[in-house]
Amino acid sequence: AELRALSPQLAHGTCTSAPKSPHQVRTFSEDGSRLFFQSYDALVPHDSNGRQDVFEYQGGHIYPLSNVAGDAESLFLDATPNGNDVFIATADQLLPQDHDFRMDIYDARVDSGFPVSTSPPPCNNGDACKPPPTPPPAVFGAPASATFSGAGNVPPFVAEKPAVKVKVKPKSCKKGFMKKHGRCVKKKAKKASSHSKKGRK
Repeated sequence: AELRALSPQLAHGTCTSAPKSPHQVRTFSEDGSRLFFQSYDALVPHDSNGRQDVFEYQGGHIYPLSNVAGDAESLFLDATPNGNDVFIATADQLLPQDHDFRMDIYDARVDSGFPVSTSPPPCNNGDACKPPPTPPPAVFGAPASATFSGAGNVPPFVAEKPAVKVKVKPKSCKKGFMKKHGRCVKKKAKKASSHSKKGRK
């Protein structure tokens, strides 16, 4: 895991190199997965200061623990057995709370540290100390339609006209046919009466 936070742990000092003591500096974590070291080489792409910086090697990757673009040298001091805390010394201002250019000791700690908070600059004149002006209210305010919340306008009622049934004119049958059950059938010839038959004899 990358080291995510830097926090000052000790008071300002004046040392220019790592302090000498009988304590053996721990450069490896207990499980051997992390190596901590310092180098003048630009081992990461954004290393542009040409100065000594502190790095961590883990999982085939190199991570900077100091400001590789700063103006000051950085020294590796020590690490905790699990490698979650790495102590470095530098005159670079790694936090906004550091307002001087003296050598400070930092603890690069995994998933921890002090939260970085920036305070607004002090006001130098009367105008800078005034709060921002509030926008003036509208003269007539917002129209009622802008603040209305509801179903909206009711659609106009349109009366539906009843359907008009068109009467179909019955089709007339041609001569010699008559209408029967909606069809044209041929008229039957009338039978002659018995009186007319006797008259013809």
